[in-house]
Amino acid sequence: MYPYGEAAPLASLVRRQLDTLDQQVVQWRGALWPGQDGEIDIAEERSPQTGTAEQPWTARLKVDMPSLGPVTARLTLTGNNVSI
Repeated sequence: MYPYGEAAPLASLVRRQLDTLDQQVVQWRGALWPGQDGEIDIAEERSPQTGTAEQPWTARLKVDMPSLGPVTARLTLTGNNVSI
């Protein structure tokens, strides 16, 4: 039991959220559905060529399908434009 209820788990969650804001990267790895693992990464691409107004964000989904093999999908958002 924590002296202030659930303060320690809450502090850990807030620390992870602040780290995410600072690094501007979200990474998740785990079961997408039973028996199928995958990875999802979302990150802001920091590039001096794009300037500060429209930094692109990229989401990447990676799975290793039993009958197809490795599959990766990438979605990039820059301003109002999306590319897949």
